[in-house]
Amino acid sequence: GEATQLGEAHATYYLDWLAGQHDALKTKRQEAVATEVAARWGNLRAAWEWAVTAGQAELLLTALGALYEYVTLRDRFHEGLALVELILPLCATPLAQAKAAVYREALRSYAGQVPDTATLRTRHDPILAEAGADYLWAISHTVNAKTLAVPEIVGALQQALARFTELGDDYYRARTLGNLGNGLYNQGDFAAAADAWREGLALFTQQEIRWGQAGMLVSLGRAAQMLGWDSAVSRDYFQRSLTICREINRRTIAIVALEGLATAALPTDPQAAQSHYLEMQDLATELAMPQQLVTSLAGLGDVALELGDLERASSYYQRNLQLAQAQGYDWLQSTVMIRLAKVARAKGAWSQARRYFRQAFDEAYRNQRLGTLLWGLFELAELLYLQEEEPELMLAILKLLAMHPRTIHGYRQTVQERLAALGETVSVADEAVPDLSDLV
Repeated sequence: GEATQLGEAHATYYLDWLAGQHDALKTKRQEAVATEVAARWGNLRAAWEWAVTAGQAELLLTALGALYEYVTLRDRFHEGLALVELILPLCATPLAQAKAAVYREALRSYAGQVPDTATLRTRHDPILAEAGADYLWAISHTVNAKTLAVPEIVGALQQALARFTELGDDYYRARTLGNLGNGLYNQGDFAAAADAWREGLALFTQQEIRWGQAGMLVSLGRAAQMLGWDSAVSRDYFQRSLTICREINRRTIAIVALEGLATAALPTDPQAAQSHYLEMQDLATELAMPQQLVTSLAGLGDVALELGDLERASSYYQRNLQLAQAQGYDWLQSTVMIRLAKVARAKGAWSQARRYFRQAFDEAYRNQRLGTLLWGLFELAELLYLQEEEPELMLAILKLLAMHPRTIHGYRQTVQERLAALGETVSVADEAVPDLSDLV
């Protein structure tokens, strides 16, 4: 009996203390507070495990928000996910189940696993909305925005943004802007995504949240690439983000910055790009992040293709495809198929290239990836141009790409050159390009 009392007192003390750090973990003191949490981690884990054994679901749920903020700050999402998994069997009410499920799926997303977005959207989100659980509801839509290009997700994030503005919570307002940008970017609306990220950067800078600044900078670098800004602009964003990440040891964002630097370097300096992709691969392996590992393999394949090493490129892409399929990354498989089609095209294997394109279009359509579809159409038009076949189809694709406002800027110039060579003129869609120059 005495041991039970001591265990309960110990668990209550440490979990109450952790819960009390939740608000501070969302301020500029977050790094200092995270260091305090790390110093008590052994006791906190013991308290957590005792509370699980004792079935103290409410005590655990009280501390869950702070646990989530801490493990995401310190890239300890696998450890956090294991602790959250322990809670789920204890949750007796639909609201408790919804709370735990949102944190679990968010951490699964961080860990590179495929989150159960369907259950979040159909079962848990309505419960959270009815209960007024604004933070959890927004986190749920954050998970959706990372993986889905669905207009409803953007609409839900805009609602969350309005709610956090009402509450005066600039921290979650900035985070929601970041995820709103992701949703818009996944829909191919790069200009609107850049606007959201720019506003988020201003809020994080005002609050002195350095990881938030790093995240917004790397996102703006991606937008600058898609909108056709000078490559020096995007490189500057990526480098500034990487510098912050190295100063605060935020490896998850560093991976994205390295990817950006690699893609920026690829056309002119493939060796530098390879160096960035290899560092990215090492970090993804170290952090056990399979989605980022898939991306690094694709990048290394792109380097090999740029250097004319078709067999090496094909080997990287095949490994990439196997890993994407094993992890259930449906939305990434289409991009690998397009890359394999490019290798087949370079080998003159036209029929094989067409099969890959057909598979890529099927996957992109199924996953509502407009940007991937447009990219695939561009590469298919290049195949038809080189093969000198089906000129009517090629011309139709080129005209579509020239007129579509979401065609990536880097491809638009090639499209115009091809049309000019064919003696064609076409009305070009206006691009809404935000002025990002003052951020450089």
